[in-house]
Amino acid sequence: MAFFDWLRRRLGGGDERVPGRRVRSAPRTLEEVAALVEREGLKERWVDIQRLVRPCVYLELEACDPVTVTAEHSFLGGGFASLRRGEEWPAVDGRPLDPLARIRLSEAAAHDRDGMLPRSGALTFWYSIEEQPWGGSAEDARYVRVTFTPQDAPLERRELPGAAAGKEGKRPPLR
Repeated sequence: MAFFDWLRRRLGGGDERVPGRRVRSAPRTLEEVAALVEREGLKERWVDIQRLVRPCVYLELEACDPVTVTAEHSFLGGGFASLRRGEEWPAVDGRPLDPLARIRLSEAAAHDRDGMLPRSGALTFWYSIEEQPWGGSAEDARYVRVTFTPQDAPLERRELPGAAAGKEGKRPPLR
C-alpha cells in the first residue's frame, strides 16, 4: 500500500481533494478517545489504552489549490517544499526525501494547549516514499527527517527534484 494513499485514508478518506473540504480529525479529548474505544469494541482494554494517551497538537486541514500554496504556508503533501535560499534538498544516498508536511508553528500555537512547541518558525517532515520504512529497524531512521526553519529565514518554494517529481509524493496539498 502506498504511503500517501494510506495517509489520505487515515486523514479523511477517499481520493477527492476539493478546495475548502475539511479533513476529518482524530479524537481531541479523553472523552472522545473513550467513545472511539467503545465504538471499536476495545472497552476491556481501556485502562491500558488510557495509560498510552498523550497530549497532542491537532491541526485542521483543508484541501486547496496547489497554486495558492506559497513557501510560507503550512501544508501536507503536494510534491514541493519550502527551503531556505541555498539550502540543499534533504536526500539519502543521492535520492531526495519526500516532503510530507510543513507546519508553521505560529499557526500551530493556537492549537498547542500544553505549550509543547516553539511559537515561531516551521517544522518540515521528510520521508522516503521510495523506501517506505516503517521503523522496524534502526536503519529506517535515515529515511525520515524533521527540519526546523527559523521564522525570519528567507524561503523559496521548490518542486521535488529531478525524476522523483513523477513519484507518488506529488499530490495535491492540504493546507
